[in-house]
Amino acid sequence: MDAKVRRKKMELKLLGTGVMAFGAWTFFKYALSNIIYQDGADEILNDQQLNILQIIIWLMVGMDFLMRLYIGLSARGESSGKRKTCLYLIASVILFIFCIFGIMVEFYMLFTFSEPPGYMIITMIIDITATIILGELIIDAVGVRRNRKASEAPHES
Repeated sequence: MDAKVRRKKMELKLLGTGVMAFGAWTFFKYALSNIIYQDGADEILNDQQLNILQIIIWLMVGMDFLMRLYIGLSARGESSGKRKTCLYLIASVILFIFCIFGIMVEFYMLFTFSEPPGYMIITMIIDITATIILGELIIDAVGVRRNRKASEAPHES
């Protein structure tokens, strides 16, 4: 195995770990913001609507965490030579698209809300970093698969 393939596999393992770490970050970010910023929504919504909104938000955060965990574990598995289906790559692309959309929404909110932008800017930087890691994971996973197919192809002598 040449150095380029080993490097791609090592990068894929590291990127898989990064995707899982940002999944944990997202989970903790929403948990802490839920504790800190509870006031505001209860002025607009009644208790039943607020409970339904909380359930929906936690389901989405949980799905995001589980999706990132699946992608990260699958990437780490593929980096160690285990064959993986393309399902985790499809999930990665879908999550990448959602992340791009989320960054655009954060960018819009940065300029439309009158609150201090510090928290929004920090969150945006972290989300951009997580999206870059996800994009690199997709590129490296495709590269590892191409190299594997090329090495498995019969060589002509």
